Amino acid sequence: MAAIEARLGRPPDAVLRLAALAVTTPEGSARLDARLKLSARDRDRLAAAPLVAAAITPAMGEPAAKAAAYKLGPDTYLDGILLAWARTRDRTTGAAFARLATLLDRWQPPVFPLAGRDVLAAGVPTGPLVGELLGELEAQWIESGFLLQREELLAVLQYRVTGAPPINRG
Repeated sequence: MAAIEARLGRPPDAVLRLAALAVTTPEGSARLDARLKLSARDRDRLAAAPLVAAAITPAMGEPAAKAAAYKLGPDTYLDGILLAWARTRDRTTGAAFARLATLLDRWQPPVFPLAGRDVLAAGVPTGPLVGELLGELEAQWIESGFLLQREELLAVLQYRVTGAPPINRG
């Protein structure tokens, strides 16, 4: 981990170094927390990092990396990338991991352009369906590479709610 931090010009991160040395499961992080009395933030980082790292591969394409960074949040994404990189035995993957680790230098995760009030305004009654529809729309937005615009998402929402195709006003 120290070599990776140096390569990326990052300051030493004690929590990530601890994760690289001693944590392979959330249970392992709980045992460390019980002995070291970590802050809630550090405890949560130690618990999440091995789970995220297990899902990371150096062959992950940029669209999948962007989706992961968006879903996990920048800090958890980066912790997982750095931990996966530190744990790899294949030293030929350094450039691929460096590309994943520096993604957030080149790209800022966007903000989902819809909210629950948009679903309610489309005529959906308050309840679990609001969250379900919002989740479906967000998944489509992520799958589009974050390219679907608010108006397009509202048209998809209208179709899902009414079954009627959107009116073409152009």
